[in-house]
Amino acid sequence: FVVKNINLIAVADPDLDIVVKAVCNASAGQVPLGDNGCTGVRLGDTVIFEVQISAKTCRNQNKATFNGTLTVPGTGEIPFTIEASCGCECETTSEIVSNSADCNNNGDLTCGICDCSVNYYGESCQCNQTSVLTANEVCQVNTNTGKVCGGTGVGECICNRCVCTHPSAAQRRWGDTCECDNFNCPVNEDYEMCSLRGLCDCGVCDCTKLPDGTTNPNTQYGGEACECDLSRDPCTYNN
Repeated sequence: FVVKNINLIAVADPDLDIVVKAVCNASAGQVPLGDNGCTGVRLGDTVIFEVQISAKTCRNQNKATFNGTLTVPGTGEIPFTIEASCGCECETTSEIVSNSADCNNNGDLTCGICDCSVNYYGESCQCNQTSVLTANEVCQVNTNTGKVCGGTGVGECICNRCVCTHPSAAQRRWGDTCECDNFNCPVNEDYEMCSLRGLCDCGVCDCTKLPDGTTNPNTQYGGEACECDLSRDPCTYNN
């Protein structure tokens, strides 16, 4: 068997960055020879080369073409051509939608993303900031959860205001930090919130109103969960 050295030589455009790594088969007695070669290669052995090619620069706005060759001395060479994409077609001027309605007419739509005009921000350029915000004009931490606007599932900060998440059409949240809701209030011994007689208002049962928010015509009930009958009728006295 003939024992020899094998290495891969890359010759290419100077604007290309080429990294060659030889994967030598140690079990076959091959030993790395630098990064791009192996020694101890016998007739019929296979040597694998990993080649990474990247462009250092672009020569025009959209695409650049680079040429080169990969050579293993004594076996021949492989020419190659690399076309580097230096930008997306949607970034060309003709594809950009100026003052797009998708950006609330406050920015340009580029590749599906809003590039907002000065003083506008937000995913759809829906927010406007023309002055420095004070501490009271930014989203605050919800003291119940310890997170801004209550966190995931409770509310999110949009345009420096907390926008609350409502679990359902009937279950609502509100407040500067989404700290209030109409579904977390005291319950009676039957686990009925506000005893089904009062309105849940930010953690407190309002016994003067019905659960739908209308005025309660029956004002005889009170207590933390509207569970107490305040009239004297049910009471009995010993003579």
